[in-house]
Amino acid sequence: MSEQDQQPRDRAAAELPAKSACSSGPAPDRSTLLLERLFGVTGRRLAAAGSGPAPLLLPELTASGAPLSLDTLQEAVFERLMVTDRPADEGDAWTYLVRCSGRVAAETSTQLPDEQRAAVRELIVQNGSTVLQQPDIFGMENRRSFFESLRAHLAIDGWFDDFLRAVVLRLVEEEAPLRDIFQETFQYIQRVVGETKGSLMNMDRFVYSLATFMSTMAPLAETLVSLSEVPDTLSLGGVLYCRVPLGSLLWPSALNPVGEFFDQPVTLTQQSVDVVNSSIWTSERFIAETVHKVFENILRCGGRARQLLLRWIAACLRANAGRAKIWHTDMDGSGGHMAPDGFMLNLGSVLLRLSLPFVRDLDSPKLLEVDPTYCAAPMPTSEEQQAARWQHLADLDKETCLVPRPEDAPPPAPGKFNFRTECFYLCHKTLQLGLKVLQDKLSKLNGELGRMQRVYRDALTQAAGQDAELEGIKGRFEGLMQRYLCLKAALTEPSRTEHASQFLTATAVWLTQQAARPADDEPLRSRRELTFPLPSPVHPSLSCIPEMLADNLTSHLLAVGRFTPEQWSVAPDACRHMFSFILVFMGSTERMRNPHLRAQLAACLEVLLPDFGEEHGHGLLSAGYQRQQLFLSHELADQVVPALLHVFVSIEMTGQSVQFEEKFNYRRPMYVIMKYLWSVDRHRNMFFSLSESAERDMDSATPPIFLRFINLLMNDAVFLLDEALSYMTQLRDQLQHRQTEEYSALTTSPSHVQVQHRQTEEYSALPAQQRHQQEANFRHMGMLARFHNIMARETISALEMLTSGIRSIFLQPAIVDRVVAMLNYFLLQLVGPKRRELKVRDTSDDYDFKPGELVTGICKIYTQLECEQFCAAVAADERSYSPQLFTDAIQVLARIGQGQLIPAVESVAAQVAGSGAALKAEEDLAAQAPDHFLDPIISSLMADPVRLPTSGIICDRSTIARHLLSDQSDPFNRKPLTMEQVEPAAELKAEIEEWRRQKLAERSAGDR
Repeated sequence: MSEQDQQPRDRAAAELPAKSACSSGPAPDRSTLLLERLFGVTGRRLAAAGSGPAPLLLPELTASGAPLSLDTLQEAVFERLMVTDRPADEGDAWTYLVRCSGRVAAETSTQLPDEQRAAVRELIVQNGSTVLQQPDIFGMENRRSFFESLRAHLAIDGWFDDFLRAVVLRLVEEEAPLRDIFQETFQYIQRVVGETKGSLMNMDRFVYSLATFMSTMAPLAETLVSLSEVPDTLSLGGVLYCRVPLGSLLWPSALNPVGEFFDQPVTLTQQSVDVVNSSIWTSERFIAETVHKVFENILRCGGRARQLLLRWIAACLRANAGRAKIWHTDMDGSGGHMAPDGFMLNLGSVLLRLSLPFVRDLDSPKLLEVDPTYCAAPMPTSEEQQAARWQHLADLDKETCLVPRPEDAPPPAPGKFNFRTECFYLCHKTLQLGLKVLQDKLSKLNGELGRMQRVYRDALTQAAGQDAELEGIKGRFEGLMQRYLCLKAALTEPSRTEHASQFLTATAVWLTQQAARPADDEPLRSRRELTFPLPSPVHPSLSCIPEMLADNLTSHLLAVGRFTPEQWSVAPDACRHMFSFILVFMGSTERMRNPHLRAQLAACLEVLLPDFGEEHGHGLLSAGYQRQQLFLSHELADQVVPALLHVFVSIEMTGQSVQFEEKFNYRRPMYVIMKYLWSVDRHRNMFFSLSESAERDMDSATPPIFLRFINLLMNDAVFLLDEALSYMTQLRDQLQHRQTEEYSALTTSPSHVQVQHRQTEEYSALPAQQRHQQEANFRHMGMLARFHNIMARETISALEMLTSGIRSIFLQPAIVDRVVAMLNYFLLQLVGPKRRELKVRDTSDDYDFKPGELVTGICKIYTQLECEQFCAAVAADERSYSPQLFTDAIQVLARIGQGQLIPAVESVAAQVAGSGAALKAEEDLAAQAPDHFLDPIISSLMADPVRLPTSGIICDRSTIARHLLSDQSDPFNRKPLTMEQVEPAAELKAEIEEWRRQKLAERSAGDR
């Protein structure tokens, strides 16, 4: 129709009266009146009066003379749609059709029979499709009214949803360009979220209703995902994924923008925090539930929509792989060029919900259908192959696996996986990039808050005239506290925590089942019972499973234990499965090569202790009882002590060494676990059993685990005590220098005043940055001192505990001299003439330096090991022992209130003094011995000479046994050596014994 033809039509329609009294022609039938009311049009010049707006008079319908009927309705509606000169409140063509659809839906079946209803609905739908495809023909400059109708009716009025669904299906039938038609609508989602920068407080829930509806129809679901695709350019960064329609649904979070919640955190009461938490949890749960529904709808659509979604998730994870780097945990949460924290956390929540059907029931075979070879299988190159094999997640073959794959082992043959397998690994990858990163951040923030409190306290003591600096510290503390509260609120959302625990408990079950498979086992069909010893060699599947799974699991266990331990009270079965997982992997390098991961498992075991969390007010009676039952009645409970000792030793082994401080951080929870196990008869008896076994196998090719354990325990004690005492001496020197300056300022001596003036001037001349750096260095040294003091005390405490029930192995020739040297040296440092150099006046408590506890612990070890052999070794230690040593120790014990120990220490001192005379005679004897009777390492008379097979050198059995505890090599040529390989030098031994008898007989005759 030409524009010239349209203009008269508009004018004619406009000139017609809006309402009339009555018609002079024949009365319209009931059907005509109904259609006039439903569609708001008429061909009669005078319509019946009634309430509401009168139907619009259409000239062409009037000219035809035919009444409005189903036969003439199509032309009438089209003519109505073409009218552009209409009152503003009537809306455009799309709005008119929406209103017609609403009126049709409101009619009862009595007024509008089903056959007529279907016909008029078909007419409305057909015209709706036409209007959306060609809006300009109907005077619509854009599809704004379409969007407005969505906001007004979608997910509110069922009739509108039905109408829209029918229109979309018609568009698909007509092969209309859905991307062009709906692009503006979908982009609205990202625009609304982007304008609020992912604000949770200003979240627009309508966009979630819109996405949910659109995802129910495969064509629109496919359009939604295709419009959300991001260029495959890693340099652009993963942040782009929260700026597309689908990804923007995941952006809103309590973590962005910073400052939206918990304003002025230091003034908030716990009740206020709880109220804010509840609000945050409600919104975040809504996002997770809704987006999960969107994803689920798209997956159920199948076909290309499903493939596009899986590919989108995988590409998003690949683009954000940098979030797993260590440096990312130091960022503020905005993500930089990566997707922000809240986005990845929400994506994890969605995937956790998608995984629930196959992880909720641990007895179901669905879980075992997860294929362990997924990560090692070659990645298909074409999209068709990826879809056919359910394999979209690239680069998993670059992940470090639980055990290395043999170099000559071929990769798994390409096979077809399933949705459960792909969803399982997608979820784990998302947790690695989201939940785990944030759990690490929360732990770091917790530590930073503690340090900031100490800095603020120190600043208060030196705050004269420095109010600005105090305010700066306070401001930084409040900023940290606000971030901490927001992060904790996000991480502790109950449904997210529950689903993560369910998923990771299932992961623990799945991993233990893989670990229990014999090397030649067929694919798992049902769960098998765990029994020790586990099969060896292990199944090849462990070389295909990435460490990421265990890493996610340990991180979550630690986070729950530290921040939401009450969860254990409602998940006793989860505790049992986690306990099994820990025991299977913690002590087995064959199943988990990474010593860091196995050490993390020890930390996880700590959070399962019955009394864990009580010191923080988190203890729950029911949870404590359930955890206690793990250690008392779990079917694998007897493996706790051996597994703990294995991991303790393994972080020191050649090829698996870790840095000193890191090693001791790993061992700290192990000491806590040891103390608890020692308090339980069942586990204490296991310590006894391992000790007895070690004594029987002292000369085995592989040193027994308990022997290696106590050797490392002593190594730790020597290192930690030495370092701790060194730090305390340095701190004392620095603080004494400061206190001398302060004292000088208070004296009246001119020379003292001059010294004080010169030093203050020199210090003031330093740039502010340098002064701050010196203060920071001093605080860092204090932190190191505190760390070493705590760990030294823990190590001595462990030795004290063990020697209270186990003596024999500590008295073995290969061990006793080391024990004695350690005890004598540190007792001398703590009670000898130099002990005052260790006292840091007024501040020793800040560094956890408790010399009284150390002296008490060391003295108890002396009394617990007292016997002839031990006392002789004490007397033989020329480096540290003197008769004055025990005299000084007794004086210190009296001063610190440990008088009950004094009689036992006096008994040790007397026996040591008696052993000294015999020792002097032995030394005189050794001085006369031929050189080949003397041990070449320590120059003592050999009692049991043995020949080293590769070097041919002869030394005493006890000497080489002591060396091999720490170094499995010949000390003279560095070639591998074990005690089983040494050869007894029987002839030389007989020669030495004969020589001794002669010399002793000569001495005895001389004495007479």
